[in-house]
Amino acid sequence: MSIKRVEADEAAELIEKGWILVDVRSEQEFEEGHPKGALNIPWMHKTPSGMKKNEDFEKVIKRHLQVNQELVLTCRSGNRSLKAANAMSEWGYTKMVDLRGGFSGEKDKSGQVTCKGWEAHELPVEKGLGEKTYQDLKSEV
Repeated sequence: MSIKRVEADEAAELIEKGWILVDVRSEQEFEEGHPKGALNIPWMHKTPSGMKKNEDFEKVIKRHLQVNQELVLTCRSGNRSLKAANAMSEWGYTKMVDLRGGFSGEKDKSGQVTCKGWEAHELPVEKGLGEKTYQDLKSEV
């Protein structure tokens, strides 16, 4: 399945209509700032030796999100969320879009922004771990 990619303004409209926003960045990145109301389920975790795949991602996703729910996936720039969306499509999730540019924006090899992210569109942002943290979600599996 080819994952549809949308830009921040369209993602915000979908969220207004009830789509669930899933931020797949690490807990540390999420805490520093994320789209308001986003659910944090990390695709990868930050470790002292670098980023490491979250071995519990599939279990947590399947426990908390139904395959027929309408989902917007996001990360920092759109790479991890696209990978997560592709994995989720293999698990039967079909009503998803990926936020192109993610939270911080998509950049080319020279560092120039090629697609503004959520933050640059001045859409609602909050800091902290949110009402229901990833640790809360993980403990309910």
